[in-house]
Amino acid sequence: MAGADTFHINITGRGGHGAYPHETRDPVMAAVQIAQAFQTIVTRNLHPIDKLVISVTQIHTGTADNVIPETAYMNGTVRHFNPDVQDMVKQRMGEICAGLSAAMGVEVDYEYREGYPHTINHADQAAFATDVNPKNSFVSFHIRQSLGLWLTFFILGNTVGNFDSWWITLSFWAFFMVLIFYGISSALTGKTTAVPLVGKFYQNIFKNLH
Repeated sequence: MAGADTFHINITGRGGHGAYPHETRDPVMAAVQIAQAFQTIVTRNLHPIDKLVISVTQIHTGTADNVIPETAYMNGTVRHFNPDVQDMVKQRMGEICAGLSAAMGVEVDYEYREGYPHTINHADQAAFATDVNPKNSFVSFHIRQSLGLWLTFFILGNTVGNFDSWWITLSFWAFFMVLIFYGISSALTGKTTAVPLVGKFYQNIFKNLH
């Protein structure tokens, strides 16, 4: 599974009337150019064999159709499998923001937040899972790399394992089944001492059904 980071950008320019754009420093145009320039990181700074996704998912600005706003906010996500790629993206985003800040005459406040690291399967355990998998139809081993994220890193980061190992799969299923069992039991008996939050959750569900 991929590592997942986020970026947050606040752009401050000079607002004004839409009929007098020459008197403004347009943050909307700056946001558009930053969003487009970020995609060149994937196409021109990344080795073609490596994997990277940069998604600008939010641009918030403006309040009226005839007013050029003073500020704009941008946000998005970066998905990667390689710490070196992560470092490169962080640096290039900063350089692009600084360059377009000077070019567009606006102030750009750029923040890169590192999120979940990518998941790495240990070689021995991955090989073991490959041997075991044909005998267990409920375990799927032959899957493509995913640019989604998962909390498995925080398990494998402290112990030897493999994302598709049978014990990890069974552990997650067992955990959720226990929660469901105690939750329903608590809701039916009216006692929520075993797992209070789960019991109350199912009690509310049963109340809404009546």
